[in-house]
Amino acid sequence: MPGATLGAGSAALRVRGYALHRFSRGGVKPDLLLDGTRDRAYVDGARIALNTAISTGASGVRTGFNVAGDLVDFPAATLRRVTDPVRGGGMRSGFSTQNLIDEYHDLSNWLANGLATASVSATQGLTRGTFYNQIDVGAVGSGQGANRLSKNTIVAADTQYTLSADVSDIDATWINFRVFTSTTDAILDVNLQTGGVQSISSVDSYSVATNPDGSRRVSLVFTTGAATTSANIRIGGPISQVSTGQLFLADNLQLEEGDHASSRIRSAGVVTSRPADALTVPLGPWFTQGQGTVLFTGVLLGASGSLDRLFQLGDSAADCLFLYYEAALSRLTYGVNVGSVWQGGGGAGAYSPGDPVACAVSWNGTQISVSLNGAVAQDFAVSAMPTLTDLNIGHGAGADDGTQLTQLLAIWPQVDADLQGLSAWAM
Repeated sequence: MPGATLGAGSAALRVRGYALHRFSRGGVKPDLLLDGTRDRAYVDGARIALNTAISTGASGVRTGFNVAGDLVDFPAATLRRVTDPVRGGGMRSGFSTQNLIDEYHDLSNWLANGLATASVSATQGLTRGTFYNQIDVGAVGSGQGANRLSKNTIVAADTQYTLSADVSDIDATWINFRVFTSTTDAILDVNLQTGGVQSISSVDSYSVATNPDGSRRVSLVFTTGAATTSANIRIGGPISQVSTGQLFLADNLQLEEGDHASSRIRSAGVVTSRPADALTVPLGPWFTQGQGTVLFTGVLLGASGSLDRLFQLGDSAADCLFLYYEAALSRLTYGVNVGSVWQGGGGAGAYSPGDPVACAVSWNGTQISVSLNGAVAQDFAVSAMPTLTDLNIGHGAGADDGTQLTQLLAIWPQVDADLQGLSAWAM
C-alpha cells in the first residue's frame, strides 16, 4: 500500500510507556495517541488527560483494580484506568450485566449446610476499609457430610452463567464450589495454595487467577437445564480434603450471565447492575478521511460468543472500519461496512480471548492492510469506504458483549507501508 514508511521503533515501548517522542518512527508522529498504561493522551500534538480525550458514556459506578492495585469504585463518566492482575495496566471497557447474588460481601445471611459458619475476619480485603469473610467449615468426618454455606438465586433455563469469588487460605488447603439446580450439579475443588483443581463435574470451563493481594479469583462456568428456575450456590470444604476447624477467606461473590467473570459488581441486599463502559473519541483535525493507519494494543478479556469489536472507526455498525473477534472462527478480523453492507476485509490471524493483541491497520479508498502481532501484512480489496464520524474503543464500538483491556490506540493520517514492523514493535 502506498504511503510513508515509519521505520524502526523503540524496543522499550512497554517498559517506558508511550511518550510521543518515543513513539515517533522515522520522524513521523501519530496525530492521536491514547496511552492506557498512563493518564496520558496526545491529540494533534497536545498532551491532555485520558479522561478528557475519551468519553466513557457510563451513567453509574463501576468497580475495578486501579493503577495502585486496589479494588475501588469508579464514579459515573470516569474512565476506568486499571491494573489487571494478569495482564498489566490499561483502560477497561466492559459490558452491562448483573450480579445475581444479592449480597457480594456479607455472608451472614447465607445458610449453613452442615456445620459451616462465617464471620468477619481480621484480614484486610481487596477494598480498603473492608475485611474478608472468614469461613470455618466446622467438623468433618464419617457421617458429617460436606460443610458449606449456601444461597439460592433465580436463574433462567438453558442459559450459561459464571460464578466467581475472591478466596484465600488461612489453614485450609482446599475449597469447594458447587452450584446445584434441578437438572445440573456443577462442582469444582480448588487448591488455595497452588491454584490447582480437581473433582470437576458439569463445569463448562473454569479459571484461577491471582489478585494483587495474593488471594485467588476463582470462576466456574455452567449451563442450566431446560427446567431450571433457581440455583443453589454453595461454598465450603470438600469432605475428603478438610479437617475439623479449618478456615479460609472469601469475598466478592458474583453470579452473572455469560461464559466468563467480568469486573466485580457490588451488591447490598438486591440484585445489582453495572452500566456499560462506552469509550468514544469524536473525530477532529487529527483524523483524515479516506486513508490512515491505526495501531491497537490490548486484550479481549472475554467474548460474547458472536462478534466482539476491539475498536471501531465509525459511530455505528452501518458505516465503519472495525477490528473484531469472530468466536466461530477463533480469529480477529478487520473489515469495512458502508450502509450496513460489507465492503471488504478478512482474517487478521488466529486469536484466543486473554491473549495480547498488537494490530496495525492501514487503509485507503481501495484497500486495507493488516498485520497482527508482527506477522506479514495481509492486503484486502474494498469496494467503498465509509464517511466516518468518531472513534469507539471496546464494548462501545457496537452492541457487543465482550470485555476488554486497551493499552494503546494511535492513529496517523497517512498510510503506513511498514505494518509488520509497527505491530512487531508494539508486542
